[in-house]
Amino acid sequence: MASSFLDVCRFNPTAGGTTDWTYSSAVTGYQSPAAAGAVNGAAYSYRAESSDLSQWEIGTGTYNTSTGVLTRGAVLFNSAGTTAKINFSAAPQVAIVALAEDIRAFKVSIDQGNIPQTANFDIALPAGYDEIEIELYGFGCTVSGSGLVMLVSTDGTTFPTANYSYTGRFTTTADTTYHAFVSTSAANILSSLTFPVGGMSTLRVKVQRPDDTTTHKVIMGRLEQADANGFPAELSVAGMYLGSASALQKLRVNWSGGTSPAFAAGGTYAVWGVKKKS
Repeated sequence: MASSFLDVCRFNPTAGGTTDWTYSSAVTGYQSPAAAGAVNGAAYSYRAESSDLSQWEIGTGTYNTSTGVLTRGAVLFNSAGTTAKINFSAAPQVAIVALAEDIRAFKVSIDQGNIPQTANFDIALPAGYDEIEIELYGFGCTVSGSGLVMLVSTDGTTFPTANYSYTGRFTTTADTTYHAFVSTSAANILSSLTFPVGGMSTLRVKVQRPDDTTTHKVIMGRLEQADANGFPAELSVAGMYLGSASALQKLRVNWSGGTSPAFAAGGTYAVWGVKKKS
């Protein structure tokens, strides 16, 4: 179970040894647990350290607002290289800290750069993440009347045109020439807005559990567009790749329709990996 957080909380306990931490006073420049808003019965991660740092302990415990006691429920690391309570020779300072184990989700930058001026843009989906987030900014199409399609690959080379299921919705105030739509075929995950020349767009994609080999993979896309005349439109689509046996290695954003469509100059992209914890 992840611990709760407190801002700049560090205190002196009444004693050292191996007993639980009983609050005595706040360290100068820091807040007491009460001042920091500690909640009765909530779990907190702590670091206890002697003044010369020769003895230290990192662990988790629960706080009692009535008694001012923070338990030493589980020791994760210590100066002795074990998970036992350190027998502090004097009362240490105890700080409420945030550990990697406490972070429920964190995002790591994977890649960024300029969108190539090609018809297809392939984006790697590295393993080890619960979700891959992809954003394409300020891009358009070189020709009028083309739409975006998304495909995924399990080997990094082949992009099948079947095994997809998806649904979508759109809102638009654009004219009837360039409008949002969702393809009715099963040849791709989604078809996006139909683009006029000069249309500027932002595409946000989330690929959930891309390396899971036990279930189908979910791909969610949201496209926001302003066409050449400044008319706004947006499209949200939830798609699923119906192949549970293989991990996904790449996502392809592909122009479809029109005459030799390609990404216009000026677009940029960024890719993040997200790890989540229960």
